[in-house]
Amino acid sequence: MEQRASVTHTSSYGLVAFSRLRYVHGRHFGRERAANMSRGQRAVRVIAAPTVPLVMSARIARRVSRHQERRLAFAAAMPIVVWFTACWATGELVGLVRG
Repeated sequence: MEQRASVTHTSSYGLVAFSRLRYVHGRHFGRERAANMSRGQRAVRVIAAPTVPLVMSARIARRVSRHQERRLAFAAAMPIVVWFTACWATGELVGLVRG
C-alpha cells in the first residue's frame, strides 16, 4: 500500500442514487459477515446496529480532523455523512438478518 497514493473519483451521484448505493453495499457487507457468524454473534450485531452510523461517522471525523484545512467543510457536511452511514448501517442490518 502506497501512503502517498491519490485517488480522484470522477463519477457523480445524486442523493438518492448514492444513498441506495450505500445501502446495497452495506447489505452485501452484512450478508458476507453473517455467513461466518453464529446466531448469537448475529444477534449481538443486530442489537448494536443503531450505533453503526455513529461509529462510522466518528471514524471519518477522526481522519478528517488530521487535515485542519478540511475541518470546516467536513463540519458542514456532517449531517449528510451521518445520513450516508445510516444508509450503510440499514443495509448491513438487513444483510445480517436475512443472510
